[in-house]
Amino acid sequence: MTLRLTDVIAQIEGMAQEFQRQSRESGQRLERALATLEQVDRVALAARMEKSAGKVTWLAPRLLDAPAATYPAPPCPPDYTIIATDGSHIDVDRHMPVSCHLINIGTVALTYGVGATADLSSHPRLYTGEESVIADPAGAAREESVRGAVLAAKRMVEEVAALADALEATPADVPTVGLLDGSLILWGLAAAEPEFVRKALVHDGILVQLARLEALAQGRPSLAVASYISFPGAREVVSALRLACCPHEPGPDCDRHCAASRPSAAGGCRACVTAPQGRRECDAVGGLADRLLFDRLLAPSQRSALFASRSRVVSQHYDPAGQGVCFFYLRSEDEIGRVELPEWVAQDPARLDLAHAVILDQCRRGYGYPRALIEANEQAVVSGADREAFWRAVDSALAESKLSRTTSGKSESKRTRWL
Repeated sequence: MTLRLTDVIAQIEGMAQEFQRQSRESGQRLERALATLEQVDRVALAARMEKSAGKVTWLAPRLLDAPAATYPAPPCPPDYTIIATDGSHIDVDRHMPVSCHLINIGTVALTYGVGATADLSSHPRLYTGEESVIADPAGAAREESVRGAVLAAKRMVEEVAALADALEATPADVPTVGLLDGSLILWGLAAAEPEFVRKALVHDGILVQLARLEALAQGRPSLAVASYISFPGAREVVSALRLACCPHEPGPDCDRHCAASRPSAAGGCRACVTAPQGRRECDAVGGLADRLLFDRLLAPSQRSALFASRSRVVSQHYDPAGQGVCFFYLRSEDEIGRVELPEWVAQDPARLDLAHAVILDQCRRGYGYPRALIEANEQAVVSGADREAFWRAVDSALAESKLSRTTSGKSESKRTRWL
C-alpha cells in the first residue's frame, strides 16, 4: 500500500503557513542579532561567557577574534594540491545470519597548475567477527557492536586515517590542503555509550589520526587541514549573542533566573516576569542558525572571525590531547559554509590563509561545493543497488560454504510478495 497523500495535504498546507509565520519572526530576530553582533565588545562578552560556564542551556564558542570581523580572500596559489576523503558504509543487518559491516573510503588527490594530475580511488573493507565489535580492554567480557552511531564514528576515524595516509605520500614542495566532509568533532558518541567505546573511537581513534596530521605538518609549512560543512545548522555564534543580550548580572544563570520564565516563577527577575510566557529576553536573538547571520554579514569570498568550539566533547577529550577545534564561516558564490580546523592550523596565519583560499577556489570549481569533496563522495558512495548486491554476495558465499543461511521471518516476508 502506498502513502495516502490526500490525507496529509491539509497538514502540509498547515506546515507551510506555520513556516511562513516563523520566517517573519526569524527576520525580526535576525535584525536584532545583527545589531548585537556589531555592538558587542569581545572582552566583555568573553568575561560573561566565563561567568556563565555551566549555567546556561546552550553552547557558545570561545571568541578568537572580534565576532563581527570579516576577512577578504587571500590569493590562491597557482599551483596547489588538494586531497579529500569521504566515506560511506553498509550497516549491520540484524535480520541476516552473519554480523558484518562494510566501510568504503573514497580518496581524491587533485593537483592544479604545472603538472596537473588527478588520482581517484576507493577502498572498501569488510569487518566481521572480532573486527565488527569493540571489546572492553579491561577484560570485563563486555563488547559493543559497531553499528548505528558507533559505525558512523568509526567511519569518520577511517576517513581521517585515509587522509593522513594520502598526505604522507604527497610531495612536500607544493602547497597542499587536506579536506574532510562534515565535522571534525565526533558528536554522535552520546554519553550513553560505554566509556571503552568512546576511548577506542576518540582517544585511540580520531585524536591519534589528528595527531598524525599535526606531526606531518611540522616539516611542511605549506600544509593545512580542514573540514567543510555545507548548509550548516550550528547556532554557536548566535548563542554567544544570547549571552550578550541577557540582562542578568553578574552573568547568565538559566536555572536560577529563567527556568520557567513566567510570572509565577520563584526567584525570577523583572526581565523574565514581564516577558511573554515561555519567552526570555535572550529569545529576541535565539532560534537562528549561524549561517543566516553570516549570510548578511559576509561579502562574497569573505570569511568570518575565528571561533573555538567549547563543546563538552572537545573540552573533555580534544583539548586535553592538544587537538582543539576552531571554525569560521565562508561565503562562496552559492552558500555560507562552515570550515572547521585543527587548532594548530587556525593559529598559523599562513596555513589559515591557505585553507581559506583553496577551499574557496574549490567551491568555485564545484559550483558551490568543494570539487575535491564531490569527487571523493562519488568514489565513496554505496548505492541502494550496491547494498542489495552486497547482501546477495554474502548470501551466496554462505550457501557455497554450506553455512546456515537462516534469516528472520520479517526479512523473508519482504523478499516474498504474496499479492
